[in-house]
Amino acid sequence: MLTALIESTEEKVIAPYTSKDLKPFICQVCRERVILKKGSLVVHHFAHEAKTNCHASAGMSIKHLSTQLEIFEHLQKDSRVDKLELERVLDGCRPDISFRVDHKHYVAVEVQISNLSVDDLFRRTEQYGRKGIAVIWILPMRDGLSFPEVRVTAMEKWLTELAFGHAFYYQSAARVVPVQFKQVYSEVPLTSFGGGYRRALKDYRSPVVGISKDLVGDFFTKPRKEAFMRQFRFPNCSLWVCDS
Repeated sequence: MLTALIESTEEKVIAPYTSKDLKPFICQVCRERVILKKGSLVVHHFAHEAKTNCHASAGMSIKHLSTQLEIFEHLQKDSRVDKLELERVLDGCRPDISFRVDHKHYVAVEVQISNLSVDDLFRRTEQYGRKGIAVIWILPMRDGLSFPEVRVTAMEKWLTELAFGHAFYYQSAARVVPVQFKQVYSEVPLTSFGGGYRRALKDYRSPVVGISKDLVGDFFTKPRKEAFMRQFRFPNCSLWVCDS
């Protein structure tokens, strides 16, 4: 995790901008002590001193931390953004980055490097919806997007349907690439036993890669009502989306 509290003052600090002289530090979620880790080969971050079940540090790979920090630092320079914060603790959720755009749009950014279950995606998206916060899930840029067909995960399929036909992949400098995934079919040959039709492939899609979009200037809030589509269920929520 990138943030912690100075134990003596309860001041929230960001690992890359903090000195070890200010220790001890504590986790703002579980209140246990954490260590400030700094080095030339890793993103400066906090880690729990002892083994813990605290969800605040779960799934925080170096790639996650570096993407999260890069987005945050670029948003700091954007005059349209205020109330910017890393790892803001809200009741029931803790977005990687949260901010307000043009004094009216409240946005939560979830950087999702590792695979997450559809149930967890639903629950966390629903939590933001209840708070009136527009959420965007940002995935790491992946291989295969230039191929005619690519295997997609359940997470990618769910996020694509959630955001009205787009999944968002991180490029750089707080810019993301929207990708549509078109259904792929295989031909079932006609024989004396049947066939002669097209069958939708369950896990393969044809990617349609859009142009790079600015996370602030090209996006807007769009509500989504609770819905069932194909095999997925979606919560009543608010999304931070862009046009194709």
